[in-house]
Amino acid sequence: MITNQQDNLLTAIRYDLKRKGWSYRSAAPFLGVSVKHLSLVLTGKRKSAPLLRRIHALPPRRYTSTNNH
Repeated sequence: MITNQQDNLLTAIRYDLKRKGWSYRSAAPFLGVSVKHLSLVLTGKRKSAPLLRRIHALPPRRYTSTNNH
């Protein structure tokens, strides 16, 4: 069970990911994890502090004609 504080942290990280222009599908390969694993971590069903730190450190996503999904 996740605490209110953990839930607030995950909500902030999900918001930050979206604000920087990343979707789960685009961020997962960049982070070296599967979309499923990323989703489980960001919903609190799996724990991975190192992955949360890497997500937080993601730069804003750059869009080009080949990665505009």
